Amino acid sequence: MTGLGGASERLSGLARRERFALAAITALFLVMAIVSWRRSGDILVDWGRELYTAWRLAEGDTLYIDVASLFGPLSQYYNAFIFRLFGASAANLLLSNLVLIAVAAVLVYALFRRLAGSATATAVSIVFLSIFAFAHRGVRGTYNYLTPYAHEATHGVILGIVLIWALERYARLRRPVWMGAAGLSCGLMLLTKPEIAAAAAVTFALGLLLLVLGRKKPALSHLLLAGALVIAPGAAFLVLLSAHMESAEALRALAAPFGASVDGSTWSQRFYLLSSGLLQPWHNLARLAASFTILASGVVLLELTERRLAPPLRQFAGVGLLAIGAVLLVAFLDRMPLHEIGRPLPLVALAGAAVFVRGAVRRRDGGDEEQARQLGLASWSVFSFLLLGRILLNSRLGHYGFYQAMPAALLAVALLLCHIPRYLRARSNSGTYVRAAGLLLIAAVVADSIGTSVLLYRARDVPVGYGDDRMYVFDADLDPRTRTVTATLAHLRSETPDTADLLVIPEGATINYWLRRPSPSRFVNLMPVELTIFGSAVIEELRASSPNLIVLAEKINMSEYGYDGFGATDSPGEPVVNWLREDYCTAFRSESLAASGLKHTIEVLVPRKEPQCP
Repeated sequence: MTGLGGASERLSGLARRERFALAAITALFLVMAIVSWRRSGDILVDWGRELYTAWRLAEGDTLYIDVASLFGPLSQYYNAFIFRLFGASAANLLLSNLVLIAVAAVLVYALFRRLAGSATATAVSIVFLSIFAFAHRGVRGTYNYLTPYAHEATHGVILGIVLIWALERYARLRRPVWMGAAGLSCGLMLLTKPEIAAAAAVTFALGLLLLVLGRKKPALSHLLLAGALVIAPGAAFLVLLSAHMESAEALRALAAPFGASVDGSTWSQRFYLLSSGLLQPWHNLARLAASFTILASGVVLLELTERRLAPPLRQFAGVGLLAIGAVLLVAFLDRMPLHEIGRPLPLVALAGAAVFVRGAVRRRDGGDEEQARQLGLASWSVFSFLLLGRILLNSRLGHYGFYQAMPAALLAVALLLCHIPRYLRARSNSGTYVRAAGLLLIAAVVADSIGTSVLLYRARDVPVGYGDDRMYVFDADLDPRTRTVTATLAHLRSETPDTADLLVIPEGATINYWLRRPSPSRFVNLMPVELTIFGSAVIEELRASSPNLIVLAEKINMSEYGYDGFGATDSPGEPVVNWLREDYCTAFRSESLAASGLKHTIEVLVPRKEPQCP
C-alpha cells in the first residue's frame, strides 16, 4: 500500500508540474499575441505581397497567371481561402497565423514530451514561441511566424512538425490514420518552398525506411495510403490550375520553383551568397567549426569537472562555474548579435542525426515505445540538418533562420537539457552541470529575445492603413518610410480615381492592398531576384500594360544586393527605371529623413501625355 501511495503521489506531482508548464506556455503565447497585435509586418516589404496575393486570389485571380510567385501554391491559396471565408483583412490573416502558431506549439510540446520529457518539452516550446514565432528584430517584422516574409516558410515548417509527429505516432500505435497524416503532410510540404520540399521528402523516406527495418513492419496498405496522399495535393492543384491554363503549362508552373532554386544565375547574386555564407566560405566555415568546438569543449569541461570533484565540492564548484558563465554570457550577448548563437547549429544537427539514426537502427528490435522515440529523434535531427542547407555556413536565429534554424535550435535545447545529461548520468553519474549550464544559456537567449521583441513592438505606435487592415509602425524619426507611405496613400486616395491602374515598384504591394487597387502587372515584386528569374518578360509586360499610375518607392538599402539603388547602372532594375524616365513624369513626391540620417523617397508617376507633366 505504501508503494502504491508513493507512486500515486509522484504521478500527482508530475501532473501538477505539467499543468504549471502548460500554463506558462499558454501565458507566454497570450502575452506575446497581445503585445504584437497589429504591430508586426513591414510597411512596404514582403508582408504587403502576402496580403495582396491572398486578396487577388480570393477575388478570382489565378496564381502564376494573374499574380507571379516564386514558390508553390499551397500557402497563397490557403490565405485566399481565409479571405473568402472570413473577409479580406489583415486582422483575419493575423488570427489565422496565431491559430497556426498555437497548433505548432501544442504539437512541439506533445512531440518533445515523448522524446525528451515534459520539462524539456516546456523549454522547447518556450524557445519556439519567444525566439522564433513572435520574434521581432530590426525595423522589419517579417522574420517570424506572425507576419512572415513568405507564408510558404512557416506553413512548410509547421507541416514538417506534423510530419514527424505523425510518423512517431504511427510507430507507436500502428494506425493507418497516422501514416496517412504523414503522407499528406509530406505532399503538402512539396507545394511550399523547394528547400522545405527536399527536407520533407528525405525525412519522410527516412521514417518509412526505419519503420520497414523495425521489428513490426508497416502494412503494405498503409504504405500505399501514404504514397497516394503524398501525390494527392499536387494532383489537386494541377487540376485546379489546369482549369485556367494548359495542363503542361500548369505542370511547368508547379515545377518552376524547383528550377529557380537551382538556377545558377540566382545563386550567383550577392544577396544569396551573403545570406548563405558563400560570399566568404572559408571564413564562415572556420567560424562554424570554432563555435561548435567552443560549445563541445564547454560540455566536456563541465562534465569532467563534475565527475572529478568529490560530492561536498560539487555544489560549490557548480555555483561558481554558473556564476562565471552568467557573467561571460551577459558580456557575450551585449557584444554579439543574438543570431550568432545559431552558428554551431549545423554541426549540432549533423551530430544529432548521426547519433539518433544509428540509435534507431540499432534499437529497431525494441518495443514500440522505444522504436517510436528513436524514430522521432532521428527524423527531427535529419529534418533539422536538411533545413539548414541554404544557410549552412551562415546559420543564425534571425533573418531566414527564423524557420530554417528553428528545428535545429529546438534539437539543441533537447540535447542540452535531456539527452546529453541523461547519457552522462548513465556513464558516470554526472550531467548536472551540463543541464544547469544549458538552462542558463537558454534562459538568457529567451530573455534577450523577449525583451528585444517587446521593446520593438511597443515602439510601433503610428497607425497606417484602414479598418481591419490597419497596422502600427515605427515613428518617422525611426523609419522614414512611415511619413512617405502615409503621404502617398493620402495623395492617391484624394487626387487619383479609384479605377486607375496602380503599379508599385520595386516592392510595396501593401499600397495596392490598402487602396484595393489591383496592379496591372502580375509581377508584384521587382527586386533583383525576381527580375533575374523572370527576365525580359518583366519589362515587356510593363510596357504593354501602360499603367495609369506608378508608385516608385525607393529602396533604402540595396547594399545586400550589391547595388547603390534599384535603378543603378548594370543592375537588374536599370531597364525598368530607364523605361519609367522615358514614358512617365513625377506628379507627386514625398521625402522623409529619419533621426539616424536615413532618407526615403516615394514618387507617384503618370504618363507624359497627362496634363500634370511639364
